[in-house]
Amino acid sequence: MGSPPTEPGRSDYEGYSAVMDETLHSVSLLWSFEIANVEVNQHDFDRLMGYNPSYFAECGPDCPVERVTWDEALAFCNVLSGMKGFAPCFECTGSGESVSCSLSSNYSTPYECAGFRLPSEAEWEYAARAGSQTAFSSGSLQKEKCNEVDANLNAIGWYIANGNVTYGGSVPVPCEGSEVPIGTHSVGMRSANGFGLQDMAGNVWEWVLDCPAAYPTTSQVNPLGPMNCNHRYKIYRGGGAGNLASYCRHGERADYTPEDGKNVDIGFRPVRTLY
Repeated sequence: MGSPPTEPGRSDYEGYSAVMDETLHSVSLLWSFEIANVEVNQHDFDRLMGYNPSYFAECGPDCPVERVTWDEALAFCNVLSGMKGFAPCFECTGSGESVSCSLSSNYSTPYECAGFRLPSEAEWEYAARAGSQTAFSSGSLQKEKCNEVDANLNAIGWYIANGNVTYGGSVPVPCEGSEVPIGTHSVGMRSANGFGLQDMAGNVWEWVLDCPAAYPTTSQVNPLGPMNCNHRYKIYRGGGAGNLASYCRHGERADYTPEDGKNVDIGFRPVRTLY
């Protein structure tokens, strides 16, 4: 987990709270888990929750839901658990875009819940890498400029060099003296990694459970970063359609959203512990 200091595209960014890094360290996950093969799309979020918060609604129902808070993602997981006959992992108050959630008092760690939840940061990176040790599951980062297509990232994800769109509501992103109209794309349109998972790099960032924390230098078993922090500072991973290739590396970490906890390029995918 993490990245070697020599990895192309690696930066000194330490997160909004200045406690994050990409220190390379060994991790063991003792519990198996299942994870959605694509990001939750707008259709499925609307079907379960009764509304669609997405900024890029014109992209269509197969595009990833975004502009969701960390709490909205947990509320979705609770509804999904109920549909599948599992006890909810979280206790939530409020509804819709005003919902607030925390880990259920029935569990001391999220790993103990058999229902759906967000992945821990370690689970997310394990799933994204699919056994690889390079910047992407498809290989190393080769191009860092916004207008140069990286062949390895192009195969698995949407980002600034290949993410331009023609539908209404795109966001102009500066690139080499001009602006590129950026938006999300339908999920599952890029190649899968070795675990059969798609969109683990680019399209939208994905919420994980953890709060920002520095990585340890020693080996870890079933790690989980702090859970108690302002929810708008929860970590998200994977990069988005408007980002440089370096931000889509599997080792990249981010941890800041506006006051309302929403960004137009953050979505999520559920996981579930398998006992």
